Amino acid sequence: MPRMCWAQIGDDGKAVRIIKHLAGGYGRVECLALSTAVGEIRRKIWERDKRRCTHCGNTVTWQSMEMHERIWRGRGGEVSVENGVTLCAGCHINDPVAGHGNRKPQWKKQVDSNQG
Repeated sequence: MPRMCWAQIGDDGKAVRIIKHLAGGYGRVECLALSTAVGEIRRKIWERDKRRCTHCGNTVTWQSMEMHERIWRGRGGEVSVENGVTLCAGCHINDPVAGHGNRKPQWKKQVDSNQG
């Protein structure tokens, strides 16, 4: 079963924000597969940025596009069209502002609830 999430839905019927705490004031909200919501948000960001890296201006294909959050999720940011920008791989790694440099994503280990 896919991981599910709550997502704010835009006027076009596609996700524009993933909601962590369902409170209210988000307008239309739906429960979607997380991969679907992120894909819709990513495509909106890529199209809004005219398929170009927002740092160097190079053309970015859909396959090579990297979504970067202006405010990192670890610092209170969210996965949303408003918080996301399109970057090429080079800028996402090496740019002094958005670059991750040697910082690598840390994936939490899945703990099997059946193990003691």
